[in-house]
Amino acid sequence: MVYRNKKVVRKTTQEPPICVGPIMLHGDSKLASYLHFFATVYGALNGAVVDSSEIACDGVVTGSDEAQALVNAAKIGFPNCKQLFCLIHCKDNV
Repeated sequence: MVYRNKKVVRKTTQEPPICVGPIMLHGDSKLASYLHFFATVYGALNGAVVDSSEIACDGVVTGSDEAQALVNAAKIGFPNCKQLFCLIHCKDNV
């Protein structure tokens, strides 16, 4: 499932980006499990027949609750991704 986040605007097109999700990843919380998921997503995005200005693996942004295995897997799976963290979880972690 994808949607356009109307509260965010791409600098290049001034249009809301296409976002995947929301997705709740839960399982054994291990790096290997998250890496498998991100490798699958990466492969699907690179093989997708869409306008490259809409979906590009270099423009991926991830959001999480700062779970270290998930953060590390996102960095490995999408090395150029930006990471956002849930403010509520960040406050709880402090």
